[in-house]
Amino acid sequence: MISWKCEAKKVELCDNIRLIPFAMMGSGDLYCFLFENAGSEPKVILYFHDDFDEPDIIADSFDEFLYVMMLDAAAFDKDIEGERRKAHLKYLSDEYKEKIRGKNAAQLMDEFDCIRYKKAQIFSPVK
Repeated sequence: MISWKCEAKKVELCDNIRLIPFAMMGSGDLYCFLFENAGSEPKVILYFHDDFDEPDIIADSFDEFLYVMMLDAAAFDKDIEGERRKAHLKYLSDEYKEKIRGKNAAQLMDEFDCIRYKKAQIFSPVK
């Protein structure tokens, strides 16, 4: 996917960028760890397989990514009280568990709807 974009748009992946795909959506879009600097915690991006725009930064850490996915599940699955939610809550850090605790589906949906993703600047013009 990256080489396709690089060829079509005459860009290249920035030298300091490393992407490691770790999950694929049903549509073929990829969740990737974005390493910008050696030793820093990776961000999580959503790399659309058929889009020429820069990918979206979904979260600044994997913990935040899990939290966003929980909000997404509440917004679309409506199963915030069921066994799936309870099973997934154990993977959230205490910080994000506290943000979810005591909220109903409507409140979690509102929180999800307020998320504004930033673009990851991972490409530069070919030198």
